[in-house]
Amino acid sequence: MFEKYSDRARQVIFLARMKAGQRGAASIEVNDLLAAIVIEDQGDFRKAVSEGRDSRDVIIRGDPSEPSRFLPSTFARELLGRLESENSTSSPIPNSEEMALSDGFKHTLVRAAVLCEEMRQNQVEPMHLLAAILEDDSSQAAQFFRYAGITRENVLAYLRGET
Repeated sequence: MFEKYSDRARQVIFLARMKAGQRGAASIEVNDLLAAIVIEDQGDFRKAVSEGRDSRDVIIRGDPSEPSRFLPSTFARELLGRLESENSTSSPIPNSEEMALSDGFKHTLVRAAVLCEEMRQNQVEPMHLLAAILEDDSSQAAQFFRYAGITRENVLAYLRGET
């Protein structure tokens, strides 16, 4: 399923799984994915994984260099704070256990892959995932991004290399 996803996108999905497990969720939700995208965008992926891993080693592949940031750091911190405050928590679930994907999460993965194909790009990147999340204008995430002046169109322009 993830063969068309870049290493960075796969790592974001892995981090979303970790975030869901940390809060003891029954499934990985879109907000877990959104938090992972923001963390990766800010160059904090390795830090988040090392803080959240269980007793087994986690292999991190790909270029260790920091990605170019799309999101302003103040906005990213505020969004992560909001996402954490909205999430209810229970007993953490170890990373080694399987976890279901919510319908919204599955839909986001499908939309990101379709978007990548429509743009004639080779791999799904984290920004394709963000564009797919922002596709639903009525979502809280989309409203918060819009309030900060960040739209799906901005993300698409970034993916096309126009910014």
